[in-house]
Amino acid sequence: MRTAVAAVVVVLVLLGAGLFSGRASSTVAASPLSILVTAPADTVASPACPDASRCTLRKAIETANLDSTASAVTINFSPTAFPLASPATITVGAAALPIAARSDLTVDGSGAGVRIAGVTSGTSPAVDGLVLAGARSRVSGIGFEHFSGVCLRLAGPDGLVGGDRTSGHGNTFGDCSTAIRVEGPNARVHGNTIGFTPDGSGPAPIQLGMVVTASDAVVGNDGQGAGYQNRIGNSQVGLQAGGVGAAAVSGTRIVGNIFGQATGGGAAPVGTAIRILAPVTSAQVAANSISNAQTGIAIQGSSNGPSAQGVRIFGNAFSQIGHLSIDLNEDNQANPNDEGDSDTGANGLRNHPQFTRAVQSRISGTACPGCEVQLYLAAHSPGGSIDYGASPIPGGVTVADAQGSFSFLSPAVTPGQWVTALATDPQGNSSEFSPGTRVGAGSIQCGNGILETGWNLAGYFGAESVNLGASFPAEGVGAGRVKAIYHLEPGTNTYARWLADASFARTLFSLEPGDAYWFLADAPAPLSGGFSLSMPIAVPVKAGWNTLVYIGASAPVADALASLGTDYKEVYAWNAGAAAWTSYSAEGAPAWAQGFTEVQACRAYQVFAAADATLVPLQP
Repeated sequence: MRTAVAAVVVVLVLLGAGLFSGRASSTVAASPLSILVTAPADTVASPACPDASRCTLRKAIETANLDSTASAVTINFSPTAFPLASPATITVGAAALPIAARSDLTVDGSGAGVRIAGVTSGTSPAVDGLVLAGARSRVSGIGFEHFSGVCLRLAGPDGLVGGDRTSGHGNTFGDCSTAIRVEGPNARVHGNTIGFTPDGSGPAPIQLGMVVTASDAVVGNDGQGAGYQNRIGNSQVGLQAGGVGAAAVSGTRIVGNIFGQATGGGAAPVGTAIRILAPVTSAQVAANSISNAQTGIAIQGSSNGPSAQGVRIFGNAFSQIGHLSIDLNEDNQANPNDEGDSDTGANGLRNHPQFTRAVQSRISGTACPGCEVQLYLAAHSPGGSIDYGASPIPGGVTVADAQGSFSFLSPAVTPGQWVTALATDPQGNSSEFSPGTRVGAGSIQCGNGILETGWNLAGYFGAESVNLGASFPAEGVGAGRVKAIYHLEPGTNTYARWLADASFARTLFSLEPGDAYWFLADAPAPLSGGFSLSMPIAVPVKAGWNTLVYIGASAPVADALASLGTDYKEVYAWNAGAAAWTSYSAEGAPAWAQGFTEVQACRAYQVFAAADATLVPLQP
C-alpha cells in the first residue's frame, strides 16, 4: 500500500512537471511592433498599415491603439515619402488626429523630413496636433506648425518630447496657440526649438511656448549636453509652469534652456521668458540663458490668486531685459525689503541681500540668516533703477551666517564693475535681485593741489581743522596769496567769509577737513594737505543750494548721486582756469547740453536739492 501511494505521488509529480514544462514552452514573450508611415496624406478613411505607399500617420496611430500584444510600438517615417532634404507635410484639417492612447508608443521622425501642420484659424473648436495619452510616450524629430490649439499634448506619465537636437531628435514648433503642453508627471522635454519655422531659420510667433501642469518634469539640459537645450523665442510667454487646470505641481526643473535668442545669435523676443504660477511648489529654475525679454522670470503672487512658493532661482544669465529679470508677485516693480521679512506673496517676497562694502578684495553684506547668497555681475544703467544680474560670478555662492552676514573674499571682479545678488532661503524661496553696487579699489587719496589765480572752488583736505589767522596760507610757499575764503551754509544763500585785509568782516574762523570752500588767490598758491580713505563720506544735503566735496569713487553723475534719488535737480562744477561754470541737469537734458557727465572723486560741486537728503558717495 505504501509503495502504491509513492508511485501515485511520483506520477503526479511527473505530470505536474510535464504540465509546468508545457506551459513554459508554449508562452511567447511579447515583442515590439514597428509601423512605417509611407504616405504624407491625411485621409480619414485610409488603408491599413502596413502598406508600401499608403500608410498614413492617422492610420498608424489607429493601428497602434488597437494593438494589445506588442510590448511597445514605434511609428517611423519612410525616407522615400518623407525625404530629409525636402520634408513632406502631413496637413491635418478640422478632423483632429486620433489620440494616441496606448502606452510605450514612440513617434520618431528622426532620419526623415516630417512636418505636421494644422490650420491656425477658421477651426472651432481649436484643433490640437499630436496628443499622446499613454505612459512612456516618446516623440522626436518632427516639425509642428499652424495649429489653432496645442501643437503637442503630452498627457501620459513618464513621457519624452525631443532628445539630442544635434542628432536630429529635437522637434520644432511654430505658429501655434501653445507649442507643448505637459500634463503627465515625470516628463522630459529636451532639445526642442519653439517659436520658429520648422527648419529653425525664421520666426513663427507663438502665444505660449510650453505649459507644464504636472509634477517632476525636467525641461532642458539637465547635464546631458548642449544638444538637450530647448530654444524658445518669438512668444508672449516662453514657458509657464502651473496655472489653470494644474493640480499640485512640485519638483519641476527648468534647466539649461535658451530664451529670446535665435540660432544665429539674433533676437527672438519673448514677453515673459519663464512664468511660474500657483500651485507650483519646490521648483528649480537654473542655468538658463534669458535675453530679449520684457520680464525674465515672473512668479505669481497673492494679488493674482494663490502664490507660487519654493521656486529656487540659480545660476541663470540675463541680457537685454526690458523691465525686471526676476519679478516676485508679477507686479512689474522691484519689491523693497521689509523689516523682519514678514510680508507674503510669491516666494514669501523673500528680502534681497544688502551690500555693506564692495571692494576688489572683499564683498560683504547681510541677508536672511542661513540663506544662500549668489553674486552676479550686474547689467548696469546710470542710476541703477533697472540693474539686474547679467551673469553669475564664478565661485560667487556662499551662505549667510546665523546673524545674516556674508562675504566673498577676492571675488572675480575688478574695480569699476557693478555687482548684484539674490538670496534663497532653506525652503527654496529666492528673492529678486538686490540694487546694484559698484566695486571699489579699496581706498581713495584726496590731496590738495594748486589754487589758480582768481576764484577756486575746492575741498580742504588737511589732516585736522586749521584756524584762520591774519593770512592764508600762514607760512611757507604761497603764504598770504589767498585774499578771501567763503563757505556756503547748506540750503541757504548765506556765506561765512574770511577776508585777509578786513578782520572786522570775518565770520569764518576755521577750515574743516572734507568741506568745500571758495578761495580767491592773487597768484597760484599751494593748498597743502591730503588724506586716504577706505570708506565714502556721507554728506547731509539741505533743500536749496549746497556746496560739497564728493569723497567717493568717480562715476557718472546719475550713479554718484544715486543716493539722492530724485531730490537733486542741478549740479555745477567750477572751472577755475576758464573762470566759468559747467553744469549737469537731472531734469533730462540731452547729453550734448550737459557740461560734464562724471563726478570726480575729491572735487567740490554745487548741488541744488529739492528736499533734505543724505548723499552717500560710491565705495572708493
